[in-house]
Amino acid sequence: MSDLDTYYQLFALKPGASKQDLKQAYKRLAKQWHPDKFANDPANARIAEEKIKAINVAYEILQTHHVGLTGQASYVQTSTTVKTRKVTPQESFDKAKFFAKKEQYTEAAEELGNAVKLDPKFSEAYYFRGLVFSEIGFEHRSASDLRRAKELGFVVTNLCPEVAGMFGIKYSPSKTNSYASGGNPRTQQKPPEVKKPSYSATIQHESVFAKISEPICAVAISPNHSFLALGKNNGDIDLWSYKARKHFFCLKGHRTEITNLIFSNDNQFLFSSSLDGAVNLWSLNNGSLAKSMLICDRGVTAFDLCYSRKFFIAADAAGFIQTWDFQRNKKIKQIVRQKVAVSSILLNSTGDGAVFGAENGTVGFCYVSRDGNVMNLRGHGEPVKALAFSSAKQLFASSSLSGEVCLWKYPNREPQIIFQSLQQTINALVFCHGGQVLCGIDKTGQLIIWDVDSGAELNSTTAHAADGSKLISLSNDAILSASSDGTVKTLNIQLNV
Repeated sequence: MSDLDTYYQLFALKPGASKQDLKQAYKRLAKQWHPDKFANDPANARIAEEKIKAINVAYEILQTHHVGLTGQASYVQTSTTVKTRKVTPQESFDKAKFFAKKEQYTEAAEELGNAVKLDPKFSEAYYFRGLVFSEIGFEHRSASDLRRAKELGFVVTNLCPEVAGMFGIKYSPSKTNSYASGGNPRTQQKPPEVKKPSYSATIQHESVFAKISEPICAVAISPNHSFLALGKNNGDIDLWSYKARKHFFCLKGHRTEITNLIFSNDNQFLFSSSLDGAVNLWSLNNGSLAKSMLICDRGVTAFDLCYSRKFFIAADAAGFIQTWDFQRNKKIKQIVRQKVAVSSILLNSTGDGAVFGAENGTVGFCYVSRDGNVMNLRGHGEPVKALAFSSAKQLFASSSLSGEVCLWKYPNREPQIIFQSLQQTINALVFCHGGQVLCGIDKTGQLIIWDVDSGAELNSTTAHAADGSKLISLSNDAILSASSDGTVKTLNIQLNV
């Protein structure tokens, strides 16, 4: 058997296979044996490195060989020598730009690999490939390429503006580049640009809705405002009549802290998730447990529901994000695994995508319908504490342990605005007044109101005396806050032009 036959056999192809078949086979094997998949398995990582080397060598040779362009067999060994013009590193770089524009990141990475092979000191190509690898989800290789670019003296102000635009990198050539001092420009904090809004806000403490003995760790209100659910750290859920302000059911089914509560769109069911690893489905007719779904053994840390399509998305303390068919009580698929716990997750309006926040500060976007396809956004330097979508789900906000609050256009790589902050951890966020105003509550119980257009703080007041508060929207101008001290309050937000 000739070497060429061996290479074809490696890709499970017959001699004369089309270039498209070869490319698809290469992608499949490269994904299967990529060393990043074995980061926590040193023994198999070494095997994977050898495999990927062999795969790359075979692919390079078969690409340059006479592969059938029409998909028909044309494999003929010949001694004829054909002289071709050598491709330059810049030409490979330009091809990579073409592929990256079309979001064909695997092909872009291949071209950039050719560029650095031809010119091992092509620092801009290393940097470009680092950005591409980040989009694919190969964070180890991304970090390695960005580090190599820095070692070669690359600074982001030298990056091709066309490439910078593709990845949302903004820089001013007249200013010192943050990447040159060791940071990734996509993860550097930008100072907020604050403009004075044309109106002010008044916060009115309407009333104390309830006071219970257990700390409250989750809260939700039904779409028709008939039911209010309060999740407690002992695993129980208190169900209230919101209009009558009367407690009528205590739902017992979880063993430990409730992490999320969501009502169904038809006001018939309540979904609850817990650190016991289960998601429970409760009937609101009689408060009975309709279904209990064991999702994981590491605790459900984040959860959201797409009721119309009969599935929910859940993340656990190990960083796994998965979708689940609640009608059939069956896992649909694991979408992706983060290396750290995911603290918050929200589905978009169609249920096709989700944004999530993680304990390492990552703010990310993942496709629900495609495995492992994750876009990491600029993120925070500290753990993400809360996420909130605007009513139209075209904007969302994120907050961090350090008190940084960002506004994002969904989905985008760079925040639109960084809000003024008191530098306290923001535990919860909610939009009101049709998305014109963002409300947040910090670790001291302080409620803060921001103007969404400018990021300017409009007002603040003490809502609770304890940490761990939650917020939900009641109406266009009213919110409800619940705290670990067991207190539930309603507050009105009035705008004054």
